[in-house]
Amino acid sequence: MELSFVFWFVIAFGVLPIAIIGIVLLLGYGGSMLTVAGYYAMTEEQRRGYDAKRILRIAGAALLLMAALLAVFFYMFLQDSVGVVTIVFIPLLPLLIVIPLMNSKFSKVKKHN
Repeated sequence: MELSFVFWFVIAFGVLPIAIIGIVLLLGYGGSMLTVAGYYAMTEEQRRGYDAKRILRIAGAALLLMAALLAVFFYMFLQDSVGVVTIVFIPLLPLLIVIPLMNSKFSKVKKHN
């Protein structure tokens, strides 16, 4: 079955930009995007307690996962496999919540006494 225009539209304007931003963050670039995470709203002393590159990498991994899930979801949905979408997509949704939560735990700089 040939993929429809809707699928390619979603890939081009939904999945691809999310994946590109995810790759940029995963490589540790895009520090200005930390404004969204509230990183620059902290005081300088509070910022020293976090590793900015690690925050970017965790956020990039979450975005890449979200882009992959979105692509698979729309592919399955257009193939009329709604049951498969439910079985595959719904159990992976908690990862989109867990990965950002890991951000606060694993991005803190360990202090050595």
